[in-house]
Amino acid sequence: MGSILTQNTTWRQASKALIRLGKLGALSPYRIIGMDLPRLVELIKCAGFPNQKAYYLKEISKFFTTLEGVPRRDELLSVKGVGDETADTILLYAYKMPEFIVDTYTRRILQRLKLTRGDEDYMEVKKLFEDNLRRDYRVFQEYHALLVEHGKKYYTRGKPADPLLKV
Repeated sequence: MGSILTQNTTWRQASKALIRLGKLGALSPYRIIGMDLPRLVELIKCAGFPNQKAYYLKEISKFFTTLEGVPRRDELLSVKGVGDETADTILLYAYKMPEFIVDTYTRRILQRLKLTRGDEDYMEVKKLFEDNLRRDYRVFQEYHALLVEHGKKYYTRGKPADPLLKV
């Protein structure tokens, strides 16, 4: 649910929605499917795009109630509301599959370091990491976490470029 709720917003806002759902015991796919849509929209409003995300939460919930075993990336991508970043997030963090996540911070950092032009598609950037790191979910999780923390500190819009980098 967090991977859907954090789309186009901060984790802080997504976690507020998760807490609201949790207080009602609504963190299971069956509870999401059974929840009245207007109620779900109201509960997740703090995460932004509530109508869209409520629909996506219902879709991913339906998917997980029929899933047997570990989902394949292409299966996740077939769910409305699940794109590359969301699919990789689910696989890396929920299933410990070595799928590198390319987020906004990763793109900003790479472009600032002139390691990318900035117009590469998701899979090109993902491949850059996956071809150059040990294919281990723990390594991918740590790299992703470090990039996010560095990005939050130095690469949020409106902040000057990283003062430690003389690029």
